Amino acid sequence: MMNDIPCDVAKDLMPSYIDGLTSGASNALLEAHVAGCEDCRRTLQAMRTEEEIPGTPDRADAEEIDFLKKNRKRNRIILAGAVLGVLCFLALFCVRVFVIGEPMYGAINIFDIRVDGNHLSIQGEARSNAYYIIKGFSETEQDGVVTFTARGRRRLFFMDEERLTFNADYDYDVDIHTVCLDGRIIWHDGARVSALASDVYETRHDYMGDMPANQKTANVLNLGAHFGPYENELKSDAAPLTWRLLIKEDIPSENREDKERLMHSFAYMMLAVIGNLDAVEFVYDCDGETLSTAVTKEDASAFFGQDVKNCMTSARLTDELLHKANLDSYSYFDSTTPPVDHSLRFGMRMDTEEEISYITFALFRGDALVQSGGGMNADETPLLGGDTMWFDIEAPAPSQEEMHLEFIIHTTDGKEHRVADRIVFPNASGTLQTLILTGNAEEGFRISQ
Repeated sequence: MMNDIPCDVAKDLMPSYIDGLTSGASNALLEAHVAGCEDCRRTLQAMRTEEEIPGTPDRADAEEIDFLKKNRKRNRIILAGAVLGVLCFLALFCVRVFVIGEPMYGAINIFDIRVDGNHLSIQGEARSNAYYIIKGFSETEQDGVVTFTARGRRRLFFMDEERLTFNADYDYDVDIHTVCLDGRIIWHDGARVSALASDVYETRHDYMGDMPANQKTANVLNLGAHFGPYENELKSDAAPLTWRLLIKEDIPSENREDKERLMHSFAYMMLAVIGNLDAVEFVYDCDGETLSTAVTKEDASAFFGQDVKNCMTSARLTDELLHKANLDSYSYFDSTTPPVDHSLRFGMRMDTEEEISYITFALFRGDALVQSGGGMNADETPLLGGDTMWFDIEAPAPSQEEMHLEFIIHTTDGKEHRVADRIVFPNASGTLQTLILTGNAEEGFRISQ
């Protein structure tokens, strides 16, 4: 059989075949066809050599060859345009990432802020990380709100770490009432504001019937970590407007006092940032009995010493209430006090040059997971050498099985590092231990007692 493919198909393949764009299978079909078809062989030869076909081709052949040459030229233009487009995109990407830079959130540490009317003095440091070199920072002002953002460019292998310290003064046309860093309020109405307070303040909303907004407040406060799973009920048809939280896990009687104290603290914050919320009620089981703890906005105001709803317009007051309610730390306890009888406490001292963003732990009895949790600085600054992070965990029921702790270290470059060491931990209420974290991300972290 002379032709495996029709001549029309063969001629359609020729421009791409000459430019090397066809597949091996297409090449084999075309070459087999051309080997047995004189007309197509002459056409392919003319397209390759850009010369006239030997002999005197008729007008139809000449027009066909001219069309195929134009088609081949068009293919080349399209290919060149595509390559040029990719190169332009890569060039623009490289200029943005390696020259201009981009906003770097969490790269600025502010040491001091002073505001006097429309004058702002600020001291701080912009620090590079494993991936970015900080090249400067920018500040903008709008309606008395000043926002700072660091700019950094991607680190290349030959770049050294850089720190940019700054001591800057700014004057604006209006008085300054708020200073933000990376979208978070860090100063408001005359005082510094913690990252946790800023996050809680940003969840404020007017209507308690907006359950997704309510849940956002609860998530920022990390209620689930303290009470386990719970269901929500809203009483919004008549005063007092109440948010009821139905806790699913039983609370042991020996933990009841501490849990009720936490319920009051969290209720104060929920009442502070939900405009028309009148009361918060926790419902739970304790030793087979269903109990409830209710907190009203009047209770919260009496605790705070002023109308708790003032927090709706002030991040500074939100921070003050968090501190007074002993919720201004992700650990939620004072590390200078001894552990309570029914808890286990351990501290993790940083004896490493790595910057740690978060520490995750898991407590096992034998092979069974008993508890897990984690810890970080409340303002989300890195844990540095010499720092100590404290953890309180509820003591499990007494058992003869050995308990041990396992850890994952989260560094500021976003990577997780599992620690090989297992720390044996005595199952004795009131236990207090200090652990030491050494090593680094490259060679591995170690934990010793």
